[in-house]
Amino acid sequence: MQAYQRLEPTQIGEGTSVGDLANIRMPTTNAFFPGELTNRFIFSPQPEEVIFLRRFTELGFRTSDIERETLRTVFGLEGKLPWADGFEFDLYYQYGRLGQEQDDGGIANTLNVVNALDTEPDGTGGFQCADAAARADGCVPINFFGAGSVSPEALAYVQVGASHRARMVQEVIAGSVTGDLIELPAGPLGIAAGFEYRSEESAFISDPLAASGLTTANVLPSERGEYDVTEFFVEAQVPLLKKKPLADYLGIEGAIRYANYSTIGATEAYKLGASWRPVPDLTVRGSFNTAVRAPFITELFNPGFETFRTYRDPCNLGGRGGLSSDGRTTYATQSAEVQARCAAIPGTATLDQGALNIFTAGGISAGNPDLNEETAETYTFGLVLSPSGVPGLNVTVDYYTITIEDAISTFSAQDTVDQCLRQPDFPDNPFCGLITRDASTGLIRTIDALAINVAELRAEGVDFAVDYAFDVGPVDLAANLAGNFRIKETFLPFAGGERIEDTGEVGSQDWTINGTLTGKWRDLRASWSTRYLSGVNIDNENPMAGPPEAGGKIDPYFYHDINLSWAVTDQFDLTLGVDNVFDEEPPLLGQGVNGDLPGTNTASDVYDVIGRYGYVSVRARL
Repeated sequence: MQAYQRLEPTQIGEGTSVGDLANIRMPTTNAFFPGELTNRFIFSPQPEEVIFLRRFTELGFRTSDIERETLRTVFGLEGKLPWADGFEFDLYYQYGRLGQEQDDGGIANTLNVVNALDTEPDGTGGFQCADAAARADGCVPINFFGAGSVSPEALAYVQVGASHRARMVQEVIAGSVTGDLIELPAGPLGIAAGFEYRSEESAFISDPLAASGLTTANVLPSERGEYDVTEFFVEAQVPLLKKKPLADYLGIEGAIRYANYSTIGATEAYKLGASWRPVPDLTVRGSFNTAVRAPFITELFNPGFETFRTYRDPCNLGGRGGLSSDGRTTYATQSAEVQARCAAIPGTATLDQGALNIFTAGGISAGNPDLNEETAETYTFGLVLSPSGVPGLNVTVDYYTITIEDAISTFSAQDTVDQCLRQPDFPDNPFCGLITRDASTGLIRTIDALAINVAELRAEGVDFAVDYAFDVGPVDLAANLAGNFRIKETFLPFAGGERIEDTGEVGSQDWTINGTLTGKWRDLRASWSTRYLSGVNIDNENPMAGPPEAGGKIDPYFYHDINLSWAVTDQFDLTLGVDNVFDEEPPLLGQGVNGDLPGTNTASDVYDVIGRYGYVSVRARL
């Protein structure tokens, strides 16, 4: 598989790091420094360097050319156990491998840029790079003043490419046995037991220059990690009553799984459930489950790569709220507690991100080898209705409540900044430890993103589905409606912290509903699908987040898709389709707003950013 990505030309100057040097700045001795600017300096003596920021358009677009190769093989055996009547076994071995090659373009060697900016007279009336070693390496002075001002020779000196390689390998050996252990008055007692051994290995070999932090691309170090796990499980389904008054069926089920990881050690999970069918048309069911998720390789072993993320600082104008000096950005008024904490940060009384047009901050996104497993408890209770008087109709409703403790999470830049200021133990909470600010202006320079075990996530809601199949003349019709209603979704960042209410904001809609109507006639099949997302607040903590015209809210969204397929022969199917038929555009959120993903100015993981598009596919069965 091949993929190609293209972004706008890279920025050069302030915010472009060179190893441990945080910024590239313009020496005032640079041979191309305009005299008009020098004459405007009011400082005495003249500064040695000045801040500058420029799109390096001569490099062209930033590009990534990615090629992936995937191999997966499975060998298995299944059959009946000769020494145990009624029992079947399944045994298999699986090997998978993914290789990736990525070539990046549109980037520059930042150390060469620094050398090319530092010039001196060459003794013949011209000028040259001041560093002798750089000159020996081919250094050519570079001119950043004016569009297209960089000479081909200077461009050739600073321009570089970067090549990265990745490899992931997975091996699995697993087996299970299923069957009926004994016959009970209400039916057979069914059991299943099995094991699984799984090993995971991942390696990412970064371009040496990119790993060193000497390119205009993000710092991208090499990474390697591996782990293995051995698991055993037992499940049982026990019928208690059958064909009795108010008990057409009553049964219980249980399961337990033991796992031993090379990284976190031993863990256990189990399930207890019951199913009661008082009459043939109605089933009542419920269960209690525990679950465990061990950290992935990247969550554990990622050494950290440079990232730039959007945010909006609650401390703009000291948290008092109001318009930026350019009149284009409205800041929300913060609570008295947040304003008091902002007052303790030098420079934030006059901090104005809108006027600076800086809504991003660099930082390091890294794994954490000290992560533990996250654990969950789930309670469910539901009904299944299949009325005999309405053939083809099936209705399910299930209430659930889920609590995840020690959840593994990397916080968004906005959450990190907000919670640093909102938690009662400011400035000594874990969030503030991920942030660095300019000591004089208060502007945030870096926001690190580290995977940590947070305290608790809670979700409560209702899942529902209605399926109805019926005929209209020669046409077979099927209608399906499936959805979710979120009652509550909260996040507790750490023990003793402030619980955050996510329900009803971007990514946590109150209602999410999918509906599909499908018709089939002979070899033709057509369907119309509709997706509904209820209206939300952009940010529950900030009532006026987002563009002023939005009023802090996003209206409900409907998406419509159509699909038509034709079974041309027994071996070939032809499918035509159009998604987002009415070309609904995503909501504009702007940078640094809750839900915004970098480079999109919207919640691109929630709303469709592609727009209307059609597709054609052909499937062949040999």
